[in-house]
Amino acid sequence: MLKSYRRFIDFCIQAKNLKYIVLIFTSFSTSSYIFAFIRRLKNKKIENENPITEDEIREYQKKWADGVILIGNLYSHNEHYEAYAKFFVQDLYNTFPDVLFKPTKASVVKFRNTYEDALSYFITGDIIEDTGFALEQWSDIDFKNNKIYIQGNIATVMGEYTFKSDKTNKVITAEYTFGYLKCKESNKLKIYLQHSSIPYKLDSDLFNIIRCM
Repeated sequence: MLKSYRRFIDFCIQAKNLKYIVLIFTSFSTSSYIFAFIRRLKNKKIENENPITEDEIREYQKKWADGVILIGNLYSHNEHYEAYAKFFVQDLYNTFPDVLFKPTKASVVKFRNTYEDALSYFITGDIIEDTGFALEQWSDIDFKNNKIYIQGNIATVMGEYTFKSDKTNKVITAEYTFGYLKCKESNKLKIYLQHSSIPYKLDSDLFNIIRCM
């Protein structure tokens, strides 16, 4: 747009047409004012937003961990674990299919794009490979954030979390990336992104082969 203005101004100068030069500068001045006004409105909008805080993220991570542990506890006592698991997914996650969910222990159906597929990962369902991650009964889940990036009402977090088995006391570590958004209506956080994987471990024999290539 600015290039077009410059070309036309150059043309007017060469043609010595003062009328069009005045018209262009007036138009350009008005456009600059409009652009500045739009920027002010945008900045004002950002200021009026209720941004996510790091404390809210940590509280939500604890809520997620407590929820997974509770599902396992309810299951072990043969109580209403299915009903709570459904509430857990609906309450903590964004509305499907607007969720990017790649759980840790998934190889056949790697990406869970529906509510049913996500629920199946936690308590089993129609996906055969699922054994019910929450049904394994964890006694402790600990988040260790490596980096938190916040942009207004959206936040992205990466790090690693550990899961301690209630049966064997064995601790499993996985790496994660979570995406959170704050809903304007409820002012609550929702998970819109979850990618989890086991830490990469290079086989020593394979490493020697690669090094010699």
